[in-house]
Amino acid sequence: MDLRDSEMHLPYPSLAGLKRNRRQCELIFGAYSGKDSELTAITQYVYHELIFESLGYSDIAAQYEQIFIDEMRHLSLLGNAIIKLGGDPVYAVMPRGFWTASFVTYSSEPCRMLLDDIAAETAGIKGYKAVLPQLGDTPLAALIQRIIMDEERHLAAFKAMYADIAG
Repeated sequence: MDLRDSEMHLPYPSLAGLKRNRRQCELIFGAYSGKDSELTAITQYVYHELIFESLGYSDIAAQYEQIFIDEMRHLSLLGNAIIKLGGDPVYAVMPRGFWTASFVTYSSEPCRMLLDDIAAETAGIKGYKAVLPQLGDTPLAALIQRIIMDEERHLAAFKAMYADIAG
C-alpha cells in the first residue's frame, strides 16, 4: 500500500463553534500527548523512518514520512482544539506529568518496528473510539472521526509493509 497514491484528500472538519469545555479538553489530552498519542507516534515514526532508510528500505521510509506528516497535522489540530476548549497544549500527561521520550519504542529490526507501529496505531484508534461517544454531536467529535479515518489507513499501510517484509 503506497500512501502517496492513496492519500486521503478529505478536509478536516472545522472547529468553529467549539467552546470552552474542560471535560472535553481532558478527554482528548491523552490523544494529544499521552503514551499512545500523536506526539509519541510522530517521534516513533520519525525514528523508524530513519532506521528503515539506513537499512536501505527507501520505499518504506517514504511511506513513514507520509504517515508522520499526517500525525503532525493531527497534533496541530488537537492542539488547536485544546486551546479552543480552554486548555494549554503543553506536552503533558494528565492529570500530571510531562510527555517523555520513554513512550517511544526504539526497536531497530524491521519486523519488530512494524509490529510496534501496528500496535501503536491499534492503541490510538482504540483510544479515539473510546472517547468518541463522550463527545456527542460536536465539531470535536467530527474531527476525531476524521482522524480515525487517517489512523485506520496508517494501520492498513503498516500491515501491508509488514506482510511485504515478513514474506
